[in-house]
Order: sequence, then C-alpha cells, then structure tokens
Amino acid sequence: MIYSKIILFIFLFFGQIINCSAQFLTVLSSEDNLPIPSAHAIFKTIDNKQEILILSDLNGKIEIPETLKKTKKCIISISFVGFKKITDTLHFENLKKNKIFYLTPENIALNEVVITAQYAPNSPEKAVHKIKIIDSKKIETMGAQNLRDVLTNEMNVRISQDNILGSSMSLQGISGQNVKILVDGVPVTGRLNGNIDISQINMNNVERIEIVEGPLSVNYGTDALAGTINIITKKTQQESITVSSNNYYESVGHYNFTGRIGIQKNKHTFAISGGRNFFDGWRKTDKPFHVERTHLADSTRYMDWKSKEQLFGTIHYSYFIKNLKLGYTGDLFHERITNRGLPRLPYYETAFDDYYTTNRINNSLNLTGALNKTIYLNVLVAYNHYQRTKNTYFKDLTTLNENLTENSSDQDTTKFSVLTTRGSISTTKDSAKINYEIGYDVNIESGFGIRIKEQEQQIGDYAIFSSAEYKPISKLVLRPGLRVSYNTSYNSPVVPSLNIRYQLTNSNALRFSYARGFRAPSLKELYFYFIDINHNVVGNENLKA
Repeated sequence: MIYSKIILFIFLFFGQIINCSAQFLTVLSSEDNLPIPSAHAIFKTIDNKQEILILSDLNGKIEIPETLKKTKKCIISISFVGFKKITDTLHFENLKKNKIFYLTPENIALNEVVITAQYAPNSPEKAVHKIKIIDSKKIETMGAQNLRDVLTNEMNVRISQDNILGSSMSLQGISGQNVKILVDGVPVTGRLNGNIDISQINMNNVERIEIVEGPLSVNYGTDALAGTINIITKKTQQESITVSSNNYYESVGHYNFTGRIGIQKNKHTFAISGGRNFFDGWRKTDKPFHVERTHLADSTRYMDWKSKEQLFGTIHYSYFIKNLKLGYTGDLFHERITNRGLPRLPYYETAFDDYYTTNRINNSLNLTGALNKTIYLNVLVAYNHYQRTKNTYFKDLTTLNENLTENSSDQDTTKFSVLTTRGSISTTKDSAKINYEIGYDVNIESGFGIRIKEQEQQIGDYAIFSSAEYKPISKLVLRPGLRVSYNTSYNSPVVPSLNIRYQLTNSNALRFSYARGFRAPSLKELYFYFIDINHNVVGNENLKA
C-alpha cells in the first residue's frame, strides 16, 4: 500500500513537471474572445523538411510539439472556417508560455439556392424557371406572421379575406384553386371553397419561400396551373444550441408568441418550435389600442372581424448518412374561430353562437442527397390529416349556459386525409450536355363526413414524370418534360412542358416556358352530399379534369 502511494506521488510529480515545461498556443475569436475549437494549426520548419498539423482542443489550446522546439523557430499557419487565415513565425527562445492568436471573422457571401422543380439544389440564375425567393430576413423585416402577410405586397398576387373561410389568394389573375401550395414539398390539404386558408400557414419556422409563376403540372400535377408556392422550413443551424423567441403585438388586437429550441451535434439535428396567435376580434366602433375590459351580453358581443385563436407546434429531426440527409417533421395545428351572434328579440336574453374549429396533423419523412458525384436522390413520404368542425350553440345570456342546436344543418364535421409519396432520381453533372430526371408521384386522398356521399370517399392519383435538360451550347438550355397519370375517379390528361433559358449576358437571361396544366375536380366537387329542408346540394361525379 505504501509503495503504491509512493509510485502515485512520483507519477503526479513528474507529470506536473512535464506539464509545466509544455508550451501552448491559444486560438480565440477577435469578435468575442471565445475559444475556437478544432482550428487548424500547421507548423512548418524553416527548411520545409517537417510539417505538422494539430487541431485546437475545446478550449482553443494547441500544444507545441517538442520536436519543433529544437529548430529554434518555425512558421505557423492557423485557419478555421468563417475566419481569416493568419501566418506567423514562432521564435521558441523568446516565446511566451501561452501565446494567444486572434482570428478575425470573415464575411462569406453564400449564393442562394432553390429546390422547387430542380434536379438538385441550384442557383436561381441557372434555373430554367423564373423563381422568386423571399428569405427569412425579408419576412422578419415585414413583421409577417403568416403567409397572407408575406404575399400581401407581392406582385401578381391578390389577397381576399373572409371572416369564416379565412384568407385566399389569386396568382397572375388565376384563382387560388389553381395554385399549388407546398411545405417542404408536401401539398397542403384542406381547401374551403376551393382555396387554402393561407392565414393558417405560420412563418415562425420558415427559412425561405420559393414562388414559381406558371404551370408546374409536370412536377406537381393537379392545381399547379397558375403557379407553385413552396415554403422551406428551417432544418439546419450553425451553433450547437439555439434558443429564439418572437413576440408580436398589434393595436387592432393581435397578440402572438412563438419560440424555438434547436440542438445540433455531429450528424444529428433536433428542433422543436411552437406558439400561440390570438386575435380578440374587431368592430367598427373600436378605437386604436382598444382593450376589451368588460364583456357585456349586448350588441357589443358581435364582431365584424371574428375572434380567432391558433395553437401550433413542430418537431424536426434530421440525420446525415454520408452525402444523404434523412429527416422527419411532425406538425400540429389548432384554430378556433368564434362568431358571437346578436342578442335575439324580444328580451335580448339569448343568442346563437358559432364555433369553427380546424385541426391539422402533418407528418413527413424525407431522404435527399447525392448518391455519387452525378446522381441526386429525393424521396418523400407524408401523411396529412385535416379536420374542420362547425358547431352552433343556443346561448342563454343570463346564465351563460349553452346547448347545441337541434338543426342538423347547424352542425358539421368534415375530415380529409392525404397519403403522399414522391420520389425522383436525376443526373446533375454540370459539364454534361444532357441531364435528366425521372420520378413518381402518388396521392391518395380520403374524405369523411355526413356531407360526403356515403360518408366516405377516396381518390387515388398515380403518376410518373420525366424531363431532360439539354445544352446544345453553353448559353442555351432546353428542358422538355412529360407527366402521365392515372386517377381512380376521372381521366387524367397527359401533361407536356417545354422550358428554355438563354444566357444573354452575365447578368441577363431570356426564359421561355410552355406547359399544359389542368385543375382536377376536388373530392367535395365530386361527392358532396347535403340535402335537408333548406338545402339540396349534390356533387357531380361526371366532372372531368
């Protein structure tokens, strides 16, 4: 026991001596004086006979090799991604025990890339389509809370508002029924009167928005006649841990809060975000910064703009497998619109109140990346569930008790679910005269509800598509495409397209596009069934695309 203690003492003693004799370099950021781990330090002898590479540790420290100290002096180069490289000469005789090097951050302009209807991530200048990009900085500058706010001031876009159906849009003068809206390539389901309520698409977790004006029916099938809007969410981050929160208040009664936490370690990225948007309603008599301090059961309970509450959350996980990225995204959304009615005659003691509730559940699994230097893979599997419920209550304004009305037309619950799988493989060699893409697209939509014929219907759409990019000369790109599909409810037309891009100068390009698009009848238009004492509305199963 005594001998072991003596040996341990000798080991620690000599270890301290060795540690004291060691010399270190420390690499810090000149911006915040924080250490830079994994910085590359290359030591070269004056005669260039010896070269040693050492990475800094978590504290930014680099131990000078003992073999170099015998040379009396050497040249050192220190570099790290995002910082300017520095080179210096070390004189070991006069060198401090812990010399500090400061690296200066370097602003590197990264080129924007687009992915909508592209063979692989590509610069917008090289794309055969004209693609408009709205990045997160512009969205933040606008103070936009949802897609409606973003598109309000965009060219060729017109926004319409309905108190119950929400916000709809038209693109290039063509209604929203012919606009394809995607989130990370997944079609948004749940159309009301043929339109997606774009106020339900929040901007709290959006990296950028890509807008393509004109038909993309070859790539995305139905409803892409006027154009396509692809919303790209945040999936990567530079820091290992990020925490952010955005709060928004507007004088007309908007109170919004969102938050996000992201963690990135090695090949793994995990993020969770969520928030609450609340609008307390508005009436003509309200003044700016009006706060409802008393809630009276009189005519003031009726709002010209209905009160609305939204709750939402998103979870994302991604993992890198060499050059491939596997990602999962889960999304929950809940909205409740309250339509309080005017007090009824003769005593103004009762009223009818309507509640419109929307729930969305979205799940998607995506695999993208390069299989080798020239082949790019993109596979997507998604399941979306949409449910909208309308309930009418008879409310006693004296006791505040409320009961569902007995009229069946006052109550409705409609559910839609969509299973989507889409995959494509493409060649992406820049020097090749011909690159091509071939893929498949499957959409199976199911509808449930008492206002759907037989209370359940299903539509299946199965398609294959292909296109090729041919470069007869360096400045000219020709891209023909074709889509062939089979639908279980109607005959789908064959969809051709042709896109041409000619590079006039370094900063100017000429684009020409021809495509045949179509709008397919929706499940409601085919199988809607609502007959009672006041209504006789039946869908038409003979509608064609």
